[in-house]
Amino acid sequence: MDVGRFDVSSKNQSQIIQIIQGMQDIELAGAETSKRWEWERNQLKLFRWNIKSLSLAHYQGIGGLLINQSKKYLDYLPCRKSGGRGATEPWRHDVHSAYTGQFNAPVEQMIGFLQSGQDAQN
Repeated sequence: MDVGRFDVSSKNQSQIIQIIQGMQDIELAGAETSKRWEWERNQLKLFRWNIKSLSLAHYQGIGGLLINQSKKYLDYLPCRKSGGRGATEPWRHDVHSAYTGQFNAPVEQMIGFLQSGQDAQN
């Protein structure tokens, strides 16, 4: 994804430089309209790449949030009924939270790694 966007962006930058440097030649040749349309087509490509990038980032954010919230929900399940009669023991939740807290950072790193892999793949 980033490679394609970089390609379109670099073409856009070089096109702008060519237009500025060759402004007199473009005017003498009467090619203002064709150069403008060429620039607008390139701007449209750049816009589409930005939309794809934002869309992918949005879906990745939703996926990461879903994983994180599911993990939090699963964290509280064993602590809801820790006693035989449904009594809650606060110390058990604290111990369980400490163990799952150690698991939190690697899961977030894995989510970031998966997002980077998807960016590189697209």
